[in-house]
Amino acid sequence: GWGLHTWTGAKEPTDWAKPLMPVRKDAYGVTFEVPLIDGATSLSYILHKGDEKDLPSDQSLDLATYGHEVWMLGGKPGYLLPQTGGGAAPDLSKAEAQWIDANTVVWKVKTTDATSQQLVYAKKGGISVVDGALSDEGQWLRLQQGELSDAQKAKFPHLKDYPAFTVDPRDRDRVRESLRGQLIATQRAANGALLAATGVQTAGILDDLYGKKAASAELGPVFRKSKPTLSVWAPTARTVSLELDGRTVPMKRDDRTGVWSVTGKKSWQGKPYRYAVTIWAPTVQKLVTNKVTDPYSTALTADSARSLVVDLT
Repeated sequence: GWGLHTWTGAKEPTDWAKPLMPVRKDAYGVTFEVPLIDGATSLSYILHKGDEKDLPSDQSLDLATYGHEVWMLGGKPGYLLPQTGGGAAPDLSKAEAQWIDANTVVWKVKTTDATSQQLVYAKKGGISVVDGALSDEGQWLRLQQGELSDAQKAKFPHLKDYPAFTVDPRDRDRVRESLRGQLIATQRAANGALLAATGVQTAGILDDLYGKKAASAELGPVFRKSKPTLSVWAPTARTVSLELDGRTVPMKRDDRTGVWSVTGKKSWQGKPYRYAVTIWAPTVQKLVTNKVTDPYSTALTADSARSLVVDLT
């Protein structure tokens, strides 16, 4: 079978006739482990089977550039990097990718011609990393390699030197949907293996998609002909309902603004209320339902536990 002939950098250089053999094999291929000399900066090697070489020329792995773990595809030069940012494993509790506007994602991840990037989302969550792979593939928004415009660099100067990606035009009709559940940025090798994964910061895209439209919305309790309409901005929520006078009333979402609203009866005047907001919570990695007062309320109960339907006009 295939073996690894090593010399410069190897703690125990091999004889051509007795190369290192794989230490294990899995669905992605075989794994070689090479002990290095102290202070090694490179490793010279040839992958071969008898006198048949995987690549025609001698190979040298620059450890400072590529690190101490690389993935290779048979018969192809170059490396697939299984880790990013100097070796951090996939970690969904962090949010290292930033979705800065409707079509642009910035993520400090090293790319090659053999890697692909995508946003993965799940409406109800439930995706985790198990043995180096996602527990569920979710739904994908494909990302294409791009670059930040001068205007974007001026708006986000701290990101100006980071790699940028654009959402594939074929997937842009699902952007709003993807923001209302678990959202992950992933990088994969050509064979589909997960190389990197992280959460996604979405403040930029939420402002871009909804900010101007929601700015003109009337939030909190608004009365017309003595009938109240209660509205709250919650663009990433899965559901929002109103808890009032011992009842739970569903609210309707305006997809243009991200505002949830419900219109009630005159009898709602003076009643205590709060919202039940079901939303993905990255800190606990699951959907949660928060019971909250109205951030735009005009009055609160004495214990501040609920808002009051009050017309101050």
